[in-house]
Amino acid sequence: MAQYSADVVQLKTLPNQEMLALAYAAYRINGYRYVKDGRRFSEGQPTEHANKNLMRYFLNSKGHMPSVYVPNDYVPFSITEEDYASVERARSHFKRYTMEILGDSLTNFQKSVYETYCLDTIPVNAAGIISYLPKLVDRELDDIAFKKLLRTEYRDSVHVGTVGDGVEGVAKILRSFYSAQWERWYYTVAIGGNVFSFSNAHEHSAGSMKRLKAKVKGHTKNRMFAVDETQLHYVKLYKV
Repeated sequence: MAQYSADVVQLKTLPNQEMLALAYAAYRINGYRYVKDGRRFSEGQPTEHANKNLMRYFLNSKGHMPSVYVPNDYVPFSITEEDYASVERARSHFKRYTMEILGDSLTNFQKSVYETYCLDTIPVNAAGIISYLPKLVDRELDDIAFKKLLRTEYRDSVHVGTVGDGVEGVAKILRSFYSAQWERWYYTVAIGGNVFSFSNAHEHSAGSMKRLKAKVKGHTKNRMFAVDETQLHYVKLYKV
Protein backbone atom coordinates (compact mmCIF):
# COMPACT_ATOMS: atom_id res chain seq x y z
CA MET A 1 0.00 0.00 0.00
CA ALA A 2 1.33 3.42 -0.94
CA GLN A 3 2.45 5.61 1.92
CA TYR A 4 1.69 9.30 1.95
CA SER A 5 3.22 12.00 4.08
CA ALA A 6 1.96 15.50 4.66
CA ASP A 7 2.78 18.42 6.86
CA VAL A 8 0.41 18.69 9.79
CA VAL A 9 -0.97 22.20 10.08
CA GLN A 10 -0.97 23.19 13.71
CA LEU A 11 -4.13 25.02 14.73
CA LYS A 12 -3.19 28.33 16.26
CA THR A 13 -4.34 28.79 19.85
CA LEU A 14 -4.14 31.36 22.62
CA PRO A 15 -3.98 30.85 26.37
CA ASN A 16 -7.44 30.70 27.88
CA GLN A 17 -7.03 33.95 29.82
CA GLU A 18 -5.92 35.92 26.76
CA MET A 19 -8.72 34.69 24.49
CA LEU A 20 -11.40 35.41 27.09
CA ALA A 21 -9.98 38.86 27.83
CA LEU A 22 -10.04 39.58 24.10
CA ALA A 23 -13.72 38.61 23.97
CA TYR A 24 -14.43 41.03 26.80
CA ALA A 25 -12.41 43.77 25.08
CA ALA A 26 -14.59 43.45 21.96
CA TYR A 27 -17.70 43.47 24.17
CA ARG A 28 -16.51 46.65 25.91
CA ILE A 29 -15.68 48.42 22.65
CA ASN A 30 -19.19 47.71 21.37
CA GLY A 31 -20.74 49.38 24.42
CA TYR A 32 -21.09 46.16 26.45
CA ARG A 33 -23.24 44.68 23.71
CA TYR A 34 -22.98 41.61 21.54
CA VAL A 35 -23.07 42.77 17.92
CA LYS A 36 -23.68 39.79 15.70
CA ASP A 37 -23.40 41.57 12.35
CA GLY A 38 -21.42 44.73 11.70
CA ARG A 39 -22.97 47.88 10.27
CA ARG A 40 -21.56 50.78 8.29
CA PHE A 41 -23.24 54.15 8.67
CA SER A 42 -23.26 57.42 6.78
CA GLU A 43 -20.30 59.76 7.05
CA GLY A 44 -19.51 60.96 10.55
CA GLN A 45 -20.56 57.80 12.42
CA PRO A 46 -17.94 55.08 12.92
CA THR A 47 -18.49 51.56 11.65
CA GLU A 48 -19.86 49.08 14.15
CA HIS A 49 -17.94 45.85 13.75
CA ALA A 50 -19.27 42.50 14.93
CA ASN A 51 -17.67 41.31 18.18
CA LYS A 52 -16.25 38.23 16.49
CA ASN A 53 -14.67 40.37 13.77
CA LEU A 54 -13.10 42.75 16.27
CA MET A 55 -11.45 39.68 17.79
CA ARG A 56 -10.30 38.43 14.39
CA TYR A 57 -8.84 41.80 13.39
CA PHE A 58 -6.96 41.98 16.69
CA LEU A 59 -5.65 38.44 16.21
CA ASN A 60 -4.54 39.35 12.69
CA SER A 61 -2.55 42.32 14.06
CA LYS A 62 -0.71 39.91 16.37
CA GLY A 63 0.06 37.48 13.55
CA HIS A 64 -2.37 34.78 14.72
CA MET A 65 -4.86 35.06 11.83
CA PRO A 66 -2.87 36.39 8.86
CA SER A 67 -5.48 35.26 6.33
CA VAL A 68 -8.19 37.49 7.81
CA TYR A 69 -8.98 40.62 5.81
CA VAL A 70 -8.85 43.75 7.96
CA PRO A 71 -10.93 46.68 6.65
CA ASN A 72 -9.59 50.23 6.60
CA ASP A 73 -12.19 51.41 9.12
CA TYR A 74 -11.01 49.04 11.85
CA VAL A 75 -9.62 50.97 14.82
CA PRO A 76 -6.90 49.04 16.70
CA PHE A 77 -7.48 48.49 20.41
CA SER A 78 -5.81 47.00 23.46
CA ILE A 79 -6.87 44.57 26.17
CA THR A 80 -7.21 46.38 29.50
CA GLU A 81 -7.21 45.49 33.19
CA GLU A 82 -10.99 45.89 33.13
CA ASP A 83 -11.21 43.09 30.57
CA TYR A 84 -9.13 40.74 32.72
CA ALA A 85 -11.30 41.61 35.74
CA SER A 86 -14.38 40.74 33.68
CA VAL A 87 -12.87 37.33 32.94
CA GLU A 88 -12.58 36.65 36.69
CA ARG A 89 -16.23 37.66 37.09
CA ALA A 90 -17.14 35.14 34.39
CA ARG A 91 -15.14 32.43 36.16
CA SER A 92 -17.06 33.03 39.37
CA HIS A 93 -20.31 32.69 37.45
CA PHE A 94 -19.33 29.50 35.63
CA LYS A 95 -18.43 27.71 38.85
CA ARG A 96 -22.13 27.00 39.29
CA TYR A 97 -22.30 25.27 35.90
CA THR A 98 -20.86 21.95 37.08
CA MET A 99 -24.02 20.56 38.64
CA GLU A 100 -26.20 22.03 35.89
CA ILE A 101 -24.20 20.20 33.23
CA LEU A 102 -24.56 16.97 35.20
CA GLY A 103 -28.31 17.63 35.24
CA ASP A 104 -28.28 18.27 31.48
CA SER A 105 -30.12 21.58 31.95
CA LEU A 106 -28.03 23.62 29.50
CA THR A 107 -28.86 24.27 25.86
CA ASN A 108 -26.52 22.91 23.22
CA PHE A 109 -25.24 26.41 22.57
CA GLN A 110 -24.53 27.03 26.26
CA LYS A 111 -22.64 23.75 26.34
CA SER A 112 -20.57 24.74 23.30
CA VAL A 113 -19.63 28.08 24.83
CA TYR A 114 -18.84 26.45 28.16
CA GLU A 115 -16.80 23.63 26.61
CA THR A 116 -14.74 26.19 24.69
CA TYR A 117 -14.35 28.27 27.85
CA CYS A 118 -12.97 25.22 29.69
CA LEU A 119 -10.07 24.69 27.27
CA ASP A 120 -6.61 25.55 28.59
CA THR A 121 -5.77 26.98 25.19
CA ILE A 122 -8.51 28.18 22.85
CA PRO A 123 -8.23 27.92 19.03
CA VAL A 124 -8.21 31.36 17.44
CA ASN A 125 -10.85 30.17 14.98
CA ALA A 126 -13.22 29.80 17.96
CA ALA A 127 -13.54 33.60 18.06
CA GLY A 128 -17.06 33.31 16.68
CA ILE A 129 -18.41 31.30 19.60
CA ILE A 130 -16.27 32.72 22.40
CA SER A 131 -17.20 36.30 21.38
CA TYR A 132 -20.68 35.57 22.75
CA LEU A 133 -19.44 34.55 26.20
CA PRO A 134 -19.64 38.06 27.80
CA LYS A 135 -23.23 38.45 26.64
CA LEU A 136 -24.11 34.97 27.88
CA VAL A 137 -22.68 35.69 31.33
CA ASP A 138 -24.43 39.07 31.59
CA ARG A 139 -27.73 37.57 30.48
CA GLU A 140 -27.53 34.72 32.97
CA LEU A 141 -26.54 37.03 35.83
CA ASP A 142 -29.46 39.26 34.89
CA ASP A 143 -31.77 36.22 34.91
CA ILE A 144 -30.57 35.28 38.39
CA ALA A 145 -31.11 38.82 39.72
CA PHE A 146 -34.53 39.06 38.09
CA LYS A 147 -35.70 35.75 39.53
CA LYS A 148 -34.59 36.89 42.97
CA LEU A 149 -36.47 40.18 42.54
CA LEU A 150 -39.69 38.39 41.61
CA ARG A 151 -39.29 35.87 44.42
CA THR A 152 -38.61 38.44 47.13
CA GLU A 153 -40.68 41.47 46.11
CA TYR A 154 -43.44 40.27 43.78
CA ARG A 155 -44.25 36.73 44.87
CA ASP A 156 -47.76 37.90 45.89
CA SER A 157 -48.55 39.35 42.46
CA VAL A 158 -52.12 38.61 41.31
CA HIS A 159 -53.86 38.75 37.94
CA VAL A 160 -55.60 42.05 37.30
CA GLY A 161 -58.97 42.51 35.58
CA THR A 162 -60.43 40.46 32.77
CA VAL A 163 -59.64 40.48 29.06
CA GLY A 164 -60.52 43.86 27.59
CA ASP A 165 -60.51 45.75 30.88
CA GLY A 166 -58.58 49.00 31.04
CA VAL A 167 -55.48 49.31 33.22
CA GLU A 168 -53.93 52.58 34.37
CA GLY A 169 -51.21 53.42 36.84
CA VAL A 170 -47.59 54.32 37.41
CA ALA A 171 -45.43 51.40 36.31
CA LYS A 172 -41.87 50.58 37.29
CA ILE A 173 -39.97 48.90 34.46
CA LEU A 174 -38.38 45.80 35.95
CA ARG A 175 -36.83 44.34 32.84
CA SER A 176 -36.57 44.87 29.10
CA PHE A 177 -35.10 43.12 26.10
CA TYR A 178 -35.10 43.84 22.40
CA SER A 179 -36.16 41.33 19.75
CA ALA A 180 -34.40 41.99 16.46
CA GLN A 181 -36.74 39.49 14.80
CA TRP A 182 -39.86 41.45 15.73
CA GLU A 183 -38.21 44.86 16.06
CA ARG A 184 -39.95 45.35 19.39
CA TRP A 185 -38.99 45.91 23.00
CA TYR A 186 -40.49 43.46 25.51
CA TYR A 187 -41.10 44.68 29.03
CA THR A 188 -41.91 43.30 32.45
CA VAL A 189 -43.24 46.02 34.76
CA ALA A 190 -44.83 46.35 38.17
CA ILE A 191 -47.81 48.45 39.20
CA GLY A 192 -48.10 48.27 42.94
CA GLY A 193 -47.20 44.71 43.82
CA ASN A 194 -48.53 43.19 40.60
CA VAL A 195 -46.55 42.13 37.53
CA PHE A 196 -47.48 43.01 33.94
CA SER A 197 -45.90 42.39 30.54
CA PHE A 198 -46.22 43.97 27.09
CA SER A 199 -44.26 44.91 23.98
CA ASN A 200 -43.54 48.39 22.70
CA ALA A 201 -41.74 49.96 19.75
CA HIS A 202 -39.75 52.33 21.96
CA GLU A 203 -36.86 51.76 24.35
CA HIS A 204 -37.28 52.53 28.05
CA SER A 205 -34.62 51.80 30.66
CA ALA A 206 -35.07 49.30 33.46
CA GLY A 207 -35.77 51.02 36.76
CA SER A 208 -37.55 53.99 35.19
CA MET A 209 -41.09 54.98 36.08
CA LYS A 210 -43.79 55.54 33.44
CA ARG A 211 -47.45 56.39 33.57
CA LEU A 212 -49.19 53.54 31.78
CA LYS A 213 -52.54 53.16 30.08
CA ALA A 214 -53.45 49.85 28.44
CA LYS A 215 -55.95 47.00 28.10
CA VAL A 216 -55.77 43.48 29.49
CA LYS A 217 -54.77 40.94 26.84
CA GLY A 218 -54.60 37.85 29.03
CA HIS A 219 -53.28 36.19 32.15
CA THR A 220 -50.25 33.95 32.52
CA LYS A 221 -47.33 33.07 34.79
CA ASN A 222 -43.97 34.77 34.41
CA ARG A 223 -41.60 32.40 32.61
CA MET A 224 -38.63 33.24 34.84
CA PHE A 225 -40.40 32.72 38.16
CA ALA A 226 -43.98 31.49 38.45
CA VAL A 227 -45.74 34.60 39.75
CA ASP A 228 -49.06 35.76 38.32
CA GLU A 229 -48.50 38.09 35.36
CA THR A 230 -51.07 40.14 33.45
CA GLN A 231 -50.41 40.58 29.75
CA LEU A 232 -51.27 43.95 28.23
CA HIS A 233 -51.76 45.43 24.78
CA TYR A 234 -52.69 48.82 23.31
CA VAL A 235 -50.12 50.20 25.71
CA LYS A 236 -49.43 53.91 25.96
CA LEU A 237 -46.60 55.23 28.13
CA TYR A 238 -46.23 58.77 29.42
CA LYS A 239 -43.83 60.70 31.60
CA VAL A 240 -44.68 60.60 35.27
